[in-house]
Amino acid sequence: MKTYKSHKTVQAAKIMEVLGANITDQTTTFEVEAGDIITIPNRLLPPEGAARAIGGYGVRYPDGYTSWSPAAAFEEGYTEVPRDAAEEVQQASNHWGEPDHLAAVRFRAEALTKAIGAFGGTEDADAIVRAAKTFEAYLKGE
Repeated sequence: MKTYKSHKTVQAAKIMEVLGANITDQTTTFEVEAGDIITIPNRLLPPEGAARAIGGYGVRYPDGYTSWSPAAAFEEGYTEVPRDAAEEVQQASNHWGEPDHLAAVRFRAEALTKAIGAFGGTEDADAIVRAAKTFEAYLKGE
């Protein structure tokens, strides 16, 4: 098998309590940190049952997909994005799908630049912005 490195931005919180199961759609709803709620398909939970998910992370991807991750695996694979950078990435995601896709691409690249810069990776961040501008010019036929 090939080796991959994650570069996804997700929303996540530690699972605190099982709130209930829905037999019809085969999901379980959990309370996570800060009182938020997340519903996860049962097939993605530990085989030992929903109660074993407590202490792990409820994860929500940008497309709305939800999943569970064991605490050690999640904490090893993700670094928390500073609040202001996370809000900018979310705001950029909200613009995706609007008529001006090129502006959305640029806005997302700039938001990601700030997020990466927060971790000290400014050279990579600058490369992302250059790539977005090149892509924009390509789409415009320049």
